[in-house]
Amino acid sequence: MFLLVFWKDFRKFTRSINPEFYLVDENWWTKWPYELMDPKPWVQGDIFDAVMHDQWYKVARGYLAQPQDKLNLKGFRKAVDSVFLSYPDYTQQAMMNLSSSHDVPRLLTCFKNPNVYKYNTSKRDNPDYKTGQPSIETIERVKLFLLHQYTFIGSPHIWNGDEMGMIGADDPDCRKPLIWPDLQIKPNNTFPKTLNELSATTFPEDELFLYYQSIISLRKTYPTLSLGNYTFMQLNDEANILAYTRNYNNESLLIVFNVNPTVGKAKIPDNLSLKNKIFEKRKVSLRKGNNLELQPYSGEVFIIKHK
Repeated sequence: MFLLVFWKDFRKFTRSINPEFYLVDENWWTKWPYELMDPKPWVQGDIFDAVMHDQWYKVARGYLAQPQDKLNLKGFRKAVDSVFLSYPDYTQQAMMNLSSSHDVPRLLTCFKNPNVYKYNTSKRDNPDYKTGQPSIETIERVKLFLLHQYTFIGSPHIWNGDEMGMIGADDPDCRKPLIWPDLQIKPNNTFPKTLNELSATTFPEDELFLYYQSIISLRKTYPTLSLGNYTFMQLNDEANILAYTRNYNNESLLIVFNVNPTVGKAKIPDNLSLKNKIFEKRKVSLRKGNNLELQPYSGEVFIIKHK
């Protein structure tokens, strides 16, 4: 009770200085490593604006990385709705949707390993934990995750260095210095096994960095991706095709994912028409009418029109 009163007073004080202060809470576990805290009491508009949204990330990783605590498509949709629809609309948009942070493995390393989220996430705790270069499949799944992060409701957050392709296990490996071409990195005497595993794509001009730029540009170009609501669609559940729309004012966007290693097909409802494709992660083959043939690990964003 004392904490609630303190933080409410803290909000009033900080907002009296600057009404636009963004107050974020680090909201962790009630039962580690299976049950995260419920942020709802803290984000009702009178304390914090958002939390570091591990509640969303854990769900997104469970579906897009398929780890031990994996989710199928139906479970993913249910879990996402359970998380977001419990918040007020303004809180949904403000939530700090993080991909990694100072307290968790870097994104590429997190997707490379099948462990339960935040459990045995270093060689100190798990000798079999993989800290080396990510596979092509891991990189493709991470790119799908990033497309979801930047096309979904909430405020995307990048842990500095992930955009360079840096890798690393749990704290302190995730806090290693950024890799820049003009810096000489001294030998790492504490964890020599990871000395040569600092980076997957080393410098900002590499392809992964350009991919980050492209999805950031997409979100900044279309306010619907920041301000619109979301609605899940069932285009082909049997083929594990994830799809949702974002809607704001008179604009509607459709985001479609094929998270499978094989080609997937989807049928757009007859009451919708595809106007323009504004983003693609791997090319999609358009067939007759509203039928789509999606390449493995592909994602597309369309402007759609309601008939």
